[in-house]
Amino acid sequence: MMNVCAGCGVYRADKSIDGDVAICPECGHRTPFVRSTLSIVTGASGCGKTMICTRLTGVVSSAVPLEADILWSPPFDDVRRA
Repeated sequence: MMNVCAGCGVYRADKSIDGDVAICPECGHRTPFVRSTLSIVTGASGCGKTMICTRLTGVVSSAVPLEADILWSPPFDDVRRA
């Protein structure tokens, strides 16, 4: 979990960023991370989004295709925030 510091264990979402390193404001611990491009496949129902993502799996090494339809299931119906 990126917001829990590996150095001190404190939850801090307000880390400062120095290049590709997140710095904990509590203890100064530096955590390297990889920045990558976010690509989103969108479109109308039935236009082939799932087919494209399926065909990209294992072919494109710079991305991990994710299926978002899983979010349209009963466990995610409750929109209340804690």
